[in-house]
Amino acid sequence: MDKASLETQVLHDLEKSGFGAEMRAAKTVLDCGWQLDVCRRFDDTDEGKSRELDIPAWRALTAEHLGWTVYSHFQIVGEVKKSDKPWVVFREPYVRSSDLEIAWSGLVFSDLPHGQRGGELYAAISTGLADHLGWIGYGIHEAFKRPDQPSRSYAAMITACKASEHMLDGNSWDLSEDSNSSCAHIYYFQPTVILEGELMAAWLDASADIHVESVPMASVFFEFGSSTYRRCRYHVNLVRLDSLREYIGLCQQQHDRISAAHLAALRQR
Repeated sequence: MDKASLETQVLHDLEKSGFGAEMRAAKTVLDCGWQLDVCRRFDDTDEGKSRELDIPAWRALTAEHLGWTVYSHFQIVGEVKKSDKPWVVFREPYVRSSDLEIAWSGLVFSDLPHGQRGGELYAAISTGLADHLGWIGYGIHEAFKRPDQPSRSYAAMITACKASEHMLDGNSWDLSEDSNSSCAHIYYFQPTVILEGELMAAWLDASADIHVESVPMASVFFEFGSSTYRRCRYHVNLVRLDSLREYIGLCQQQHDRISAAHLAALRQR
């Protein structure tokens, strides 16, 4: 086999395996000015082993206020999948809850006192992708998949959630302990599946007729739990690879809102 033929075959293998999609996703993250932790691993406590995460993309903002350093961190915890079969999200209208506990039970940590976690900061945390779209997914169908084949979408969402839990755990601490730190922190982790393939949404109209359309991204209410993962409820975002730049822009806007609201909450001390 000559060198040119070997290179062509390796290139084909990279594309088929999905590594090409990972490389393009990583480039998009960096082109958007975000940081990327290459070869980041996380502990899967169900399986008792370390696993690799595809796209751990993050952005950090700092500000100064009356001798305080205010730090906010937003991370897209991304798992990349390639599919030649469409993924179809079943959707319904999204109504944001007024329950503060829902926002603070998400994948977020702040060392602000509990009494200051409301109002503007709650709203900033709650205005994610589902709020932007006006609808939320409640299930996924992989079109044309044989019933005996495993669900790749379900496995990908579990991986993104487990990795997010690992990263949240590594960036949280006991607030009951006294601290003389002059820093205030907030960390937000968003489990995300990046799909090289077709993403669609399906819903019923008032006449119970089914409609289907192609969508660039979706937010899915996802339930998963085990003996070691007890949160059970997540919002997992799905985004087509060719819409990743737009998605990062939306995450950046949400991060800006969270950072500004976190600073405003600190000023109320």
